Amino acid sequence: MIKLFVMKKMILTIAMIAGMSAIANIQTLQAASHFQIETVSQDENGFVEVKLEELNPEVQAAVKALLADYDVKVLKHNVEKQLTKVVLTNKQDQSEKKVLLDEKGNEVSKDPIVKEQAETVEEQEP
Repeated sequence: MIKLFVMKKMILTIAMIAGMSAIANIQTLQAASHFQIETVSQDENGFVEVKLEELNPEVQAAVKALLADYDVKVLKHNVEKQLTKVVLTNKQDQSEKKVLLDEKGNEVSKDPIVKEQAETVEEQEP
């Protein structure tokens, strides 16, 4: 009788441990999938994919002017920096070109914020 009671207790303990580890694993998987969704929506510099219609008229006109020779592969915008990143594919030789546009539709050679940070690092080094 005592052996039966001990066996029931042992089986119940094993079942409880297995249940708790299953719940912990499920919560870990849910947290991991939520993190992946966040990383897909925004790249490392804060640019988010947008549609051409969502941009201001000046930027739309600048992108449309590029469409004569290029196809748009990626169109991303950073509200904080007020920059639009356009990745283009040449229609003739299929080469890629990256263009940064400011809020007026003018082409910017490099991201000014990244450039400022690089200059301050260079000044600090002896």
